[in-house]
Amino acid sequence: MATFRTEPERRLDPEAVIDQEPDQIMTALRHPVRRRILRRLHTAGEAQSPRELADLLGCDLAEIARHVAILEEVNAVGLTDVIAHRGATEHFYASTVEGDGGFCLVLIATQWHDEGQ
Repeated sequence: MATFRTEPERRLDPEAVIDQEPDQIMTALRHPVRRRILRRLHTAGEAQSPRELADLLGCDLAEIARHVAILEEVNAVGLTDVIAHRGATEHFYASTVEGDGGFCLVLIATQWHDEGQ
């Protein structure tokens, strides 16, 4: 029998994390919205859905979903859960580069520029 949850799993399984290719992630981090998404995931310390990210960042859901898909392609974020919510399916993503000092420095160094736009 299926178990229905109201709260999603917001932690990424450490064993599910795939090694990232630094060149691909750096290319993905060239866009300020993608940096803002990763920064938000780091600040929250847990997975967020594109809907939550769109609300928090004041962006269009379709735009956020597109950027999350690009981050997922390069393994900068990983899927933690999929929940049926209000007749739709909600996906939750967490950062896989959170503990990487180099990528965190990029996010810190670009924060002023990204938030000033």
